[in-house]
Amino acid sequence: MANMLDYLKWRGDLSLEQDGLNEIDNLILTRFSYLPFSKLMKEGEKLKIRTVYERYEISNIKRDSFLLKDDIPFFRAVANSNRFGNLVILKYENKISLKLEEQFAVVTILLPKDTAFVSFCGTDDTIVGWKENFNMSFKSHLPAQKDAVRYLNSIGEHYAGNIIVGGHSKGGNLAVYAAAFCKPEVQKRIVTVYSDDGPGFGDDIIESKEYKQIVDRVVSYVPQSSVIGRLLLHEEKYYVVKSTQVGILQHDPFSWQLEGKEFIKVQELTNGSNVTEKTIKEWLENVEPERREIFIDTLYDILVATNAKRVGDLGTNWIRTASTLLKKYKGIDEESKKLINQTLEALKKSARNQILESFSQSKKKEKGKKKKIGILSK
Repeated sequence: MANMLDYLKWRGDLSLEQDGLNEIDNLILTRFSYLPFSKLMKEGEKLKIRTVYERYEISNIKRDSFLLKDDIPFFRAVANSNRFGNLVILKYENKISLKLEEQFAVVTILLPKDTAFVSFCGTDDTIVGWKENFNMSFKSHLPAQKDAVRYLNSIGEHYAGNIIVGGHSKGGNLAVYAAAFCKPEVQKRIVTVYSDDGPGFGDDIIESKEYKQIVDRVVSYVPQSSVIGRLLLHEEKYYVVKSTQVGILQHDPFSWQLEGKEFIKVQELTNGSNVTEKTIKEWLENVEPERREIFIDTLYDILVATNAKRVGDLGTNWIRTASTLLKKYKGIDEESKKLINQTLEALKKSARNQILESFSQSKKKEKGKKKKIGILSK
């Protein structure tokens, strides 16, 4: 089994001039925006990837500045490769706003043949970052999405040539949104939009003329048990990628398997992914946006009451965290508590419905197979 790190060992000596951008390069560049450039670059700087890594080597940046354990060897491999090391990166932005409930980061990588790759970062491990993800269930045109449009327009205005837009997780959503709602003169230069296990959109976005103008240029990749990448609505073409992880852990792009310069693809999503997708869709249909908003805002307030800034902080002292959560929950007014319980019950009911439906369908398939075997044996 091989992943991005193996690819960099095998093909890192081939420049992009020798062998053009492929779907694995896309994943590498969308993962690239997760690296802690705010600690390595000054505003307005244009630097080669190799130079930025050299700065990291002499810095005192701690391990917890990287989201995944493989990010450090990944950074090293990208920087030391002929394929990526001499590429110039610029216009890095990193923004976290508790007031706006926004977490936004993006960087542009200049490729050969006058092409810019705009890489939108996905959700980091901040509580506000995850809150923004949940906000997508009841709200469109979020602050990060608007910032994505602003940024893409600025790239289009200052740099000529073709544009490729991409992102992993929430970054995929931002990439599609920005490509749809950017200025027409920028949009016409967009070659491809990559969404790597990125969530979709509500009806209002999916049905908009802006989305329909770009959807044919959107390519999505999702792991076989995708959860994040099947949230909300999608209309773009997608490919299912084999992963070595299970369930939601397949969201980790280092678990995605490849052979040569292509992903190892499978025919369809797992039953578990389909059940999860249908469960959430049924829940969204049965719980109106106003109730979803109150539910998510209340849960966010409970988490904030723990003084945790990052998801990892919740686990550093789980007994104290659990105690704080329970105290905060007890202090909620009865109407809000009732709404939370009803919303959770609706989610449980949706899950039960989908599990039963899935079980019923699998039984029908088994009966169908037995009938075929019976016919053949006669």
